[in-house]
Amino acid sequence: MAILRITLAMARALMNRPDLLLTPGSTSNPDPVPAAQVTGLIVQVNGAEGMTFLFLTHDDKIASLFRRRIVVGGGLVTGRGASTGGGVT
Repeated sequence: MAILRITLAMARALMNRPDLLLTPGSTSNPDPVPAAQVTGLIVQVNGAEGMTFLFLTHDDKIASLFRRRIVVGGGLVTGRGASTGGGVT
């Protein structure tokens, strides 16, 4: 049920085709299936629409799906750069 709520919320947000979409850290969800589905949806929309997402995650594996990363620790930017995965902008 959580994936349905998240998908509907994203659909509402995407209706106006924003230049930038802020997304919650859905990967903190204890159920990995919805987290993977949400991440897959973001990757798909980014590829099809070229929309920029600000995606928050604690999971390095998921972060590697995205082309650019900003690492924050203790409230400060501690690193930036390209992911080794070379994925989505």
